[in-house]
Amino acid sequence: MLHYKSWLLQTLDTLIYAPLFISGLVEQTQVVEIELYSDYQEDSYTPTMGAVIEIQTKRIEVYKAQLQIHAHFTGIRYILYNFPVMSAIIGVATNFTFLCVIVLASYLQWVWKGFWPSDQASAPKTQEPVRESSQPRSTMAAALPDKEPEEFHGVSSSEPTWTYLWASGSLE
Repeated sequence: MLHYKSWLLQTLDTLIYAPLFISGLVEQTQVVEIELYSDYQEDSYTPTMGAVIEIQTKRIEVYKAQLQIHAHFTGIRYILYNFPVMSAIIGVATNFTFLCVIVLASYLQWVWKGFWPSDQASAPKTQEPVRESSQPRSTMAAALPDKEPEEFHGVSSSEPTWTYLWASGSLE
């Protein structure tokens, strides 16, 4: 609805803003917003392609008309529509993090042959012969510490598997 101004208020408004009106910085206008459909739902098989608005009076002069469509979304659509930059930043960061986790898991699978390094102590305890080394025996003896294996991990030296693991870890 257009706002009514008395002749006195209109005259004062024109006199005060006359320099701005003459320079073209300000215009005497009124904005009217008209809601056409409050609960419009479009059919996806026959989408709306345009709108025709007809003013049937000669007493109104229209200088500029603008059609605005305001979507009323809920949930994730509301966030995506009303906060596009924040949604884009969060979406890109989430995708980047997910891809980094996949690349890290692939790398660990390739390097360690699994997500965790294989634990030699948890391997099945079977007697395996100690491999022969290409080093002379004097070098192998120098590589072994003077301490007994039980002093390191509290396992008795009577277990042949522990001795093998301890020796193979020290010789290689």
